[in-house]
Amino acid sequence: MRWLLLLIAPSVAFGADFVAYDVSLRAEEQARVYSSGTATTAGQTLLLMPSLSGSTHTAETTLLLTYAPQLLLGSIQGGDGAQFLHRGRGLLEFRARSNRRVTFVQQASYGRVDLLTLATSAASATQPSLPGGPSLALQPLPTLRSLLYGSLDSEAGLEWGFDPRLKGTVTLTSFLAGGVGDSQQFLALQRRLQASAGLAYSLDRVSTVSTMAMVNRTTFSSGQSAELAQLTEHWQRHLDGVTELQLSGGGGIARRRLVPDGPATLLVLPVGEAGMKTRWKWDGTHLELEGRAALGPYVDWLSGIAYERAEGTVTTRWADVGNRIEAAVRARGAVSVLAGAQSGQVLGALELTCAKPLFKELRVEAGTRYLLQRVPQFGNALTSEWVTFISLTLLERGIL
Repeated sequence: MRWLLLLIAPSVAFGADFVAYDVSLRAEEQARVYSSGTATTAGQTLLLMPSLSGSTHTAETTLLLTYAPQLLLGSIQGGDGAQFLHRGRGLLEFRARSNRRVTFVQQASYGRVDLLTLATSAASATQPSLPGGPSLALQPLPTLRSLLYGSLDSEAGLEWGFDPRLKGTVTLTSFLAGGVGDSQQFLALQRRLQASAGLAYSLDRVSTVSTMAMVNRTTFSSGQSAELAQLTEHWQRHLDGVTELQLSGGGGIARRRLVPDGPATLLVLPVGEAGMKTRWKWDGTHLELEGRAALGPYVDWLSGIAYERAEGTVTTRWADVGNRIEAAVRARGAVSVLAGAQSGQVLGALELTCAKPLFKELRVEAGTRYLLQRVPQFGNALTSEWVTFISLTLLERGIL
């Protein structure tokens, strides 16, 4: 009731006529096989993901509040038998006329979590990152199965249109995330301040060019620090009604401190990205294909070191509209480049899923996920985790 009052009170102040809400519960049964070197451990886990969200809208404002905790039951490789992670998110958006928008986003999380389990669960797909944390599937992760974790992520953004063709954006971000208490020895607490700005110009109806600038500073409780500055040029073009190409290039400067109170080193690193999206439709079926390859500076949240990294992502989605069946395959990989002590780091993730709505409020999904990593912190030993899962999701939507 208190949660609803937090949403209803501002909505009355904004002059909104209604509050829309979503209530859902996903239960995911998982069979796991974890390997590190020559040792292998198997186990079963149950991940429960309830979610309660509400939103209210007027002509000038949008307010969204979400509480989506996660409860993990069962353990593998000596983890706790039950782990609970609180997660919350709030969004407030103001629109002035049709060409200006101001957005504030606040995210937070706290609790005990198994990051390997979370990275190979539905949370990595439906919620690409922990609040305040980067994408789990392409992060080097501590292999500790029980970690006390906390994060606080704040973002303020301004977007405005100078004319129908020219648009500008400015974003300020503050983020704090990592291990709490004794868990900092396994995952250091990191603090980051970041500012970015961009200009986008539409050459015609199908082509857009843009310039993006970004600077940030990250410090770790273990003593490492890194500052990044990056400038890139982007080009985007719609070849036809279903295919889109993206290219970007530029450069970055990284100033890093490898050890506490040690000397700082300066790196000049190239930045580049290429991507494509397309889709086909025939006889009641839809097929989508998306690919992306990127090269650029990266700050490792496990070591606290900045270096160059190459990444790639391929995603395929298929849907049979008549039978309401959906399937997806997603593969992601990353490898360190010109990384010095972090050379040889390899990360990869693979996900195959198939889903079908049984009726309006119930959805069943099954599939497998695979995560591997080889990082210098663990002696370059290859660690991996296979997960086979089946899940049920209940969803109820309404208006107050």
